[in-house]
Amino acid sequence: MPKYWLFLLLYLISGAHLKAQKHLIQFENITIDNGLAQSTITDLLQDKNGFMWFATAEGLHRFDGYSFKIYKTEQGNTYSLSDNYLTALAQDKFGNIYIGANNGSLCKLEIANGQIIRLNNNWTGVNNNYPINHLRFDANQHIWIATEGGGVLVVDSTGKALRQLNGKTNIIANNYVRKTVMLPIGTLICTQNGMVAIDNHFKAKNIRELDSFNLQFVTDILQINQHSYYVSTMGQGLYLWDDLKKTVTKIELPRMRGSRHLEFLLKDNDHDLWIGTSNGGLLRIIDNQVFTYSNNPLINNSLVGDDVKRGLIDRNGNLWFGTISGISKFDKSLRSFGLFKEFTYQGEVLNNNVYSIYEDKRHNLWLGTLTGGLVRYHVKADSIDQIYPFIKAGKVETKAVRSIYEDRQGRLWIGTRDQGLFELDRDKKQFIQHAGRPGHTITHPVIRAIFQDSKNRLWIGTGNGLNLYNPEKQEFTPFRGDPQHPSNNQIYDIKEDPETGKILAVAFRGGLQVIDANLKTIKNYRHNNTYQGPSSDNIMCIQVMGKGK
Repeated sequence: MPKYWLFLLLYLISGAHLKAQKHLIQFENITIDNGLAQSTITDLLQDKNGFMWFATAEGLHRFDGYSFKIYKTEQGNTYSLSDNYLTALAQDKFGNIYIGANNGSLCKLEIANGQIIRLNNNWTGVNNNYPINHLRFDANQHIWIATEGGGVLVVDSTGKALRQLNGKTNIIANNYVRKTVMLPIGTLICTQNGMVAIDNHFKAKNIRELDSFNLQFVTDILQINQHSYYVSTMGQGLYLWDDLKKTVTKIELPRMRGSRHLEFLLKDNDHDLWIGTSNGGLLRIIDNQVFTYSNNPLINNSLVGDDVKRGLIDRNGNLWFGTISGISKFDKSLRSFGLFKEFTYQGEVLNNNVYSIYEDKRHNLWLGTLTGGLVRYHVKADSIDQIYPFIKAGKVETKAVRSIYEDRQGRLWIGTRDQGLFELDRDKKQFIQHAGRPGHTITHPVIRAIFQDSKNRLWIGTGNGLNLYNPEKQEFTPFRGDPQHPSNNQIYDIKEDPETGKILAVAFRGGLQVIDANLKTIKNYRHNNTYQGPSSDNIMCIQVMGKGK
């Protein structure tokens, strides 16, 4: 017996039943069952002490991670909220919470004493009865109030009105303002009819590219780098604006419900882009790939609702999403088992019996299935992003994938249950069959193992022996530990002894087969009731653990 220790997996439960679905990340959901007075979440905020605040259609909620404290209007109490239907939140540099309401009122919650002050009483010469869509503090601690019909109000921290921007002032043409955003190029005002840029003196700036958004309902703008911005719209989807190149480019999103009706843009700490949609769930863009997350009533940890109004990143990097059905929280640092439910392709549920799992150099996971083909799982996105239901080259096709392997040259090899060896061209998304040239063909169509040794030789474990394959010459050379009994040469795994360069192959019913480094001899080690041989001939996996004594 060779002088090294081998870990041999003698029995393997075949057909591991992993199920996968399109939406794989798990959310922690908060609804009225967890203490919310009302499930419609219109805004979210984390204060300086770490508490989460939620504006709802039934009061202001403070969440400590376990329970809620709820603030509501109280009849006859002028130190309570002026309206329960709240729509916007902001925090000043002292930690006080400013609350905008659907009736146009503005209140301040003083963190030091918990007192609520109604600020509308200080608005002189201004009367706002329009819902407040967004609140933002500028560098001077002035509050910019975007309203749904009254344009933009700028007030100081006491509520004293400083400026009003609307159609009457000839600065904005549309008084339905979704949001104001401070950017290096100026303040952008997102309206139901395009965007307007103004300078620090409230003068309109002429930026030609903004004409591309005329007649469009602009909902948000997010800076990517010094000169690039994402712009979301309600009805026309997502755009990329480059103010250096003076270009606006439409970004194609999946054709699905809500993918053109975008509510907000959010970039997390990994620079992934999250997009809330109106009734289309969440979109997530990673490395130019788009992933979708939506509610599934059969899965408790799916997104709580598909109408996603607001998003927020807390100080720990957790993502919070407010919907009309409650709140979903996603902790990116956590990973859970049991997330796979089913593979689907063009609406059809595919077989979920997984034969093999392999991680490539790009850190993607490839899953080989019994009759569902080949599946690629994007680890970072926690989502299935490619499915090949058929392994097909010319007239040869199969759905059964037994083994997957990426060699040092970057070629992805696919071993099948009944049609031999294939190579996947990942750029063209096409399969190439490797059957060998006449006289040098592969010995069996069942491929359970693929391995490249330290000399870059490619070894193929088949249902009838080990094959050394030369892809350039298209030649297979067979090696069998028990040539008299083909059923004893069903190769399940292949490794190399790093000390001697010997090739180690295990066979179900055939024990351990060892080929010397010069490929001159092959020796078969079988169970013989002594410590010199394996404890069973039914071996399905091998791992080199270290040198023996």
